[in-house]
Parts: sequence; structure tokens; C-alpha cells
Amino acid sequence: MTTSPFSSSQPSARWRAGLAITAVVSGFAALTVLVFLVRANGPVAANWPLTWELDYVDNSVLFAFARDVFTGAPLDWHFSPQVYFFPEIPISLLAYALSGGELLWYYVVSAALNNALLLLVLIWCVKTLWPQQSWGGVLARATCAGLPLLILPWLAHSTSKIVSFHIGQPLLFHLGPNYYIGIYLLAFTVPVALAASSKRKRILALVLYAMTAACDPLLVALTAPAIALIALRVWRYSGWSACKRLILPGTVAVGVAAAIYLLAFRATGLAANSITDGYMFSLRRAGGAIGGVLLGLVELFLQTPPLALVIVGSWVVIGRLCWVGWHDPAMLTTPDGHARLYLALMPLSGYTAMIVLLAAHFWYSWLLLVGAIVSALLLALPDKAVKLSVIVGYGLTTLILIAQLLLQDQTSPYFTYSNPVARCFDQQLPAGSSYCTGTQGCRALSVQAHADWNLIQLAHPGLGVSFWLENVAPAYDDQPIHTLVVVPAEFAADEVKGLVESRFGAPNLMQTCSGTTAEIWTYPFDLKEIVNS
Repeated sequence: MTTSPFSSSQPSARWRAGLAITAVVSGFAALTVLVFLVRANGPVAANWPLTWELDYVDNSVLFAFARDVFTGAPLDWHFSPQVYFFPEIPISLLAYALSGGELLWYYVVSAALNNALLLLVLIWCVKTLWPQQSWGGVLARATCAGLPLLILPWLAHSTSKIVSFHIGQPLLFHLGPNYYIGIYLLAFTVPVALAASSKRKRILALVLYAMTAACDPLLVALTAPAIALIALRVWRYSGWSACKRLILPGTVAVGVAAAIYLLAFRATGLAANSITDGYMFSLRRAGGAIGGVLLGLVELFLQTPPLALVIVGSWVVIGRLCWVGWHDPAMLTTPDGHARLYLALMPLSGYTAMIVLLAAHFWYSWLLLVGAIVSALLLALPDKAVKLSVIVGYGLTTLILIAQLLLQDQTSPYFTYSNPVARCFDQQLPAGSSYCTGTQGCRALSVQAHADWNLIQLAHPGLGVSFWLENVAPAYDDQPIHTLVVVPAEFAADEVKGLVESRFGAPNLMQTCSGTTAEIWTYPFDLKEIVNS
């Protein structure tokens, strides 16, 4: 029996393994920074850190939370039904500290941390499934499976709106500072809970699963169907006693997660009751998810056939692995067989479950688009192909990224970018807090500002204080507010302005932001008295 390199009887081997893992993960994080900076150095119109990271409002939530924590601001935060408490908040607090509170660097550091954690999880997963393999082989297979985490975001942008929204954005989500990174991490940690030889490692994996599922129940919807299908097949093949190891630990973990979610988050109001409680579950949304992915793939075939073939090819590979595993006794009777079958089933079964639950969206298709490629590389490549892929893939990626960075204009539009609406507010808003209503874009604008002002999000049509991903403490302090910032979406500008005027009346002063739909309305009375009534 082979002794683990981490055993106390082999401290030198343990240190060598630790150093090797540290070097590989650090290199992966550094390459992630290169990917980010190369894309951030492109034209603004094709620059996803600008067009997605800064303008997509949910990506600013945890920066705002971290800023409030580090600056000692009053806290009365309300999150969405996905509270992002674990692991997203710890990651964002660390990213905020490492970036010195600089918003633009915060996104870069968040991307590097997220990718580093994903690679660590892949290493843990590979070591669990191939326990006798040398650490060199483990790191090679894990880094090979991690290649899509670097290359797909690099290739993600497309001039086509269909591809950009329905395919391109999900390819970026693991680099975002808060968008479901916990789901992606734990989806690839489940094999450790299924197959680890150490009871301590299985318990650790289940605890991490319960903590993440308590914060984001989508994790259960995306991972449990694969485990349930395997348990059903094992029960049909070998009876109840053989599938208890699959069912009981997971049931306990999900039960603990549900208790934490209901008692600690929903009952206390930390997870806000919001429009998504009704909006997330709809036939229109599920249908749009299917149509969006299919339309995106058709468009991708027309524009970038190799990338489309890689995505569809990964579905074929894991589909074949599912078929073979479904009929292979070795896969049905051993823990590592269960884990391998789970990895093959999870991307397709998870997204299918979301559609059945009418909770699907193309935003949730990361596991379908990226996870399927990772699973295929993790399971299907022979050792020789793994080593060749690592050498060629990482070698070419590094050389091309460095060459692109050196050849591009060093004045990056990313680091000199200034949102025109935020710039207008900086110049025209009075010091102190100000209200903001209209679109949720106000949240992203408030973290891009430099002057001393704070936007308090309002929800329409009622135009009361928004409890959606907000710190509502400033709305209830004693400082009177006379300024209302109106930032309507272009397609609903008149409608939103009409709602504001019907609620608050006509302003006594109106200032416009040139080239935008935003306007600053000043009132002679304290708006809080109306909003909080």
C-alpha cells in the first residue's frame, strides 16, 4: 500500500508536494492576471472588464459590502435569495484588502483568487480519483482540466449580441467577484465527498457543501440530480445497502443547509424577500434559457466554429462517459466510480434540473458550457495526452498573452476608464448622501464615484427603499436628503421619470448628465419622510 505524500512519516515529500502545488497555483493565478490585463487593454467596445465587470451591477455588490466593512460604515445589508455569504464574501474581503480598496484592481485580484481556488479544487478532485498517481501526474491533469478557465474568458467576447449575452457572459462568470463562484467550486468538490478514502476529507467536503448550499440553494439544484440518478442506478443494480453511502451524507448536508438558510438568512431578513421570488420561477425564463443557449451556439458556429465544436464535443464526450458508466459494474460498485459518473452527469443533469424547476437562465449555464469541458478533460484524456496538452496549452497561452500585452498600447482604457454618469454625479451632486432610483445600475455607479456622495437605491413602482442587494442603513440615518438621482434605462426613460414625478412631484431644480439618460432632481423637502412612510 502506497503511503500518502502528506503522511507525517515523509515530511520532505509533503513539503515538496506543498511547494509544487503552491508554484502551480501561483502560476495559474498569474496567467489569470495576464488574461485579464490583455482583455482590459483592448478597445472599450470589446473590453469585457469594462462592458461587463463594471457595468453589470451584481458584480459591484460585494465590493460595496467590503468597503462598508473596512471603512466602518453602519451595516444593514440585505442580499438576494442567494446571500453570497460563503465563500464569496471571504474571497471579496481578501480581494479588497489585497487591492487596497481600488475598484479596478479589486476585479483583477478577484479573478486571480477565484481561478486559484478552482484549480486547488481540481487538484483535490484529481488526487481523490487517482490516489496512487504521483503529484506530478496529479498537477498535470488538474492544470490540463483548468485550461478552459484561462482560455475561454480570453475568447469570450463576440461582437454578436446573441453570443455575448447567451454564451460569452457565462464563460466569464468564474472570474467575477461574486457570481456563484461557490457553486462552481463545490460542484467539483462533491467527488471528494463521494470517493475520498479519508473520512475526515469526506466530512470536510460535506461541511463546505452545506455552508455553500445554505447561502445559494442553486448548488443543490445543479448537483443533486446527478447524485440522485447514480443512487437510483446503484439501488436497481445492488440494492439499498449499496446506495446508502450516496444518499445519507448528502441528505444530511442538504438538510443542514436548508436549516441554516431558513433560520439564519430568510428568518432574519439577511436574504431579502424580493421580486426574484416570483420572477426566478417562470416558463418564459426557462424557455429563454434553452433558446438563448441554442441561438448562441448557432451564432458561435457561424462566427467561431472551433469554440462551438469544443463546447458541443465536450457534451458528446461526457454523454458517452455517462452511457458507459451507466452500464459498467465497476462504475456502479466503487466510490471512485460513483465520483467519475457524477462528474460526467453533473453538467447536463444540473442544467436540465434548472429547466424542469423553471429556474433556468443562461447566466446559470456555466456548468453546461465550461464545466462540461472541464469534466471531459478531467476524465477522458490519457496520461500522455495530458502531459502534451499541459506543455503545449500553457506554453502557447503564456507566450501569446505576454506578446499581446507587450504589443498593445500600454495606456489601458480599463485603468483610465471613467463612467460618464458617475463622472457627472461627481461634478454636480452636493456632498453627502443622495437618493437614486430607476435601474439597479445605481449600485455600480456608487462604487465608481470619487466624490463624497452615496446612492441609496429605490425600488419602483413603489419607490421605497430597495432591499435588493443593498445596505439600507444610510436610508434611515438622521441626515435629510433633498437630491434624487434618476437613472432610467433608455427604453423606459419616460416611464421611470413619470413614476418619480407621480411619487415626489416636480423638482425645483433639474440637472442633466450630457450624453446619458441620467438626471439630478433637487426637491425643497426631505425625501426620506416620503420614502420611509
